[in-house]
Amino acid sequence: MASSEKDEHLKAGPISKVIMPVTALGLILMLTVYVLYTELVLGTTGSDFQPPVAERALSFSDEDGEIVVRDGRSGDVLMTAGEGEESFMRQTVRQLARSRVRTGGSDQVPFVLQGKADGRLILEDPVTGQGVDLAAFGEDNAGAFARFLETEDDENSVEGP
Repeated sequence: MASSEKDEHLKAGPISKVIMPVTALGLILMLTVYVLYTELVLGTTGSDFQPPVAERALSFSDEDGEIVVRDGRSGDVLMTAGEGEESFMRQTVRQLARSRVRTGGSDQVPFVLQGKADGRLILEDPVTGQGVDLAAFGEDNAGAFARFLETEDDENSVEGP
């Protein structure tokens, strides 16, 4: 038996040359329909563009191992956490600060904490445009930041449209 006879069944016939592009086209079409459905019908787009119902500018600094949280506008100290405390807050701010350093941004610009109408809490860096959806890390971790929006005065509230 010659080797050409053995490998004859491995050669693509005229039908397999048509089926492969049709299958690929079908998969691309299904993916497109899925993306359009989830984005337009389910409304997953635009959720990040909701106006905040409350927001506060926050500055974070590391002073001798303590993290100091200040109001970004007034400079008032809101909280001081000792070494080993508030680890989620430390890590979150550290990651945003690293991105800021990589882009060459100023460390003097405060971060912005935003409470959205749907209950999400976002810590955003206006310098890099990056943000962290704090609710994704659980209620306790989001609560570490939420307390900075819960104030007696209304100066941190933002009027809705």
